[in-house]
Amino acid sequence: MAKRITLNDVRSKVQNKRPFMTTNSTLFGSWYGDSSTDRYVVHSYGDHWPLFIYVKSIDRWFENTDKYGVTTSKHHGKAHPHTETTGLSCDDMRLLAIGGYKALAEKLVGR
Repeated sequence: MAKRITLNDVRSKVQNKRPFMTTNSTLFGSWYGDSSTDRYVVHSYGDHWPLFIYVKSIDRWFENTDKYGVTTSKHHGKAHPHTETTGLSCDDMRLLAIGGYKALAEKLVGR
């Protein structure tokens, strides 16, 4: 994992899709997947709450639209990539983080 950073330094790491962890370990970003499905995921308070996901294969950002607490809201504001995002539920964000875009697309087509 990269050097720990302050919350105020998070956005530049997110925008450049660089691994990071905040000094208190509550917010972190890292790459998942293989060469064809790489995705950059920003988590708040663990793998169970992805805030933002960038999918390299389709050059697209996704954003968690479920409600969350005060601190995670602060994380959301500090980590937002300041680019267009597509909103998804937390469950769909977890599926995307773990299974990649193909797994999410298969679920959405089945709806």
